[in-house]
Amino acid sequence: MNRRGEQASAGARGGARLNFLLVATIIAALFYVGGQFVPAKYHAWALEQSMRDTLDTAVATEKPPAWVENQLRQNFEDQGIPEDADVEVARDGNRMKASVRYTLPISLLVTEYEYDIDVSVRSVRVYKRDMSGAGG
Repeated sequence: MNRRGEQASAGARGGARLNFLLVATIIAALFYVGGQFVPAKYHAWALEQSMRDTLDTAVATEKPPAWVENQLRQNFEDQGIPEDADVEVARDGNRMKASVRYTLPISLLVTEYEYDIDVSVRSVRVYKRDMSGAGG
């Protein structure tokens, strides 16, 4: 093989190596970003489940909206939610509805992303049974 063919072959190997490093860097960056966002989404999902359980309990036991807000705020520290999160609870006929809003900072090495989390939940509808014995 002549010198020109050897140089072209070495250049092709160098180009392939550069492409591999570029693709590997992009894949690593995507895994890192995903590793930052997946826990945030999981915490939002867990908060939604906790809120739903609390609302259903409040409706079934006829607790006031203030009780629901207090219960939600008591769990904030365990769930990694800032104390200054915006909480709204209201009665909606036979149901209750609640929403929690807060911003979660996510570190992306070169910057910090402010991820806004807004979770809104409505309770199940609970019908009271007439226990007076009246009726047909």
